[in-house]
Amino acid sequence: MKTLRLGDPMGLDVDLGPMISATQRTMVLEKIQKAVLAGARIVAGGNIPAQPSRGFYLEPTVLVDVHHRMDLMHQEVFGPVMPIMRGVSGLEEAIRLSNDSVYGLGANIYTRSLEYAMTAMENIKAGTFWINDPLTDNEAGPFGGMRQSGGGRELGWEGLEAFCDTKHVHMDYKVEAKSYWFPYDWSAILKPQHL
Repeated sequence: MKTLRLGDPMGLDVDLGPMISATQRTMVLEKIQKAVLAGARIVAGGNIPAQPSRGFYLEPTVLVDVHHRMDLMHQEVFGPVMPIMRGVSGLEEAIRLSNDSVYGLGANIYTRSLEYAMTAMENIKAGTFWINDPLTDNEAGPFGGMRQSGGGRELGWEGLEAFCDTKHVHMDYKVEAKSYWFPYDWSAILKPQHL
């Protein structure tokens, strides 16, 4: 995290741009401070950098000694913050804790076990699930969340369909009054050839 380069996000030598506003940066700093007061430790970042001086930058921040009950683990942060929680008993608990949220944009697992990867993929409720390769997008694959993380999809056929309006067209090649039109002629409608 300390090696990430802050600056204008249009620059080719930049890894991380500014946050959207001073208000958002303040909210993220408050979430970091609340986690620290609850026992987390900052091991990298956590401050407003001197450079770049223009923009709402925040140093990429890593917190350890984080536990699942902290707000930081249940609220969307929208800032450069990585809370690290250790000590899950196994895959089952990791899946349970991952799903203990109203959000589900994306999830990632690092493992050499195909069984662990497939079990986590099947059971974690997230719109995108990465296995050993986080945050790599593919324009052919849909991107979007589950639960309270977004609505709809971007990319893929699902993303293209979001820009389309479905239209139903019904046509009969014969231009004539039909026996099943209003006012209804039930004797004609209920004849066996119409059933």
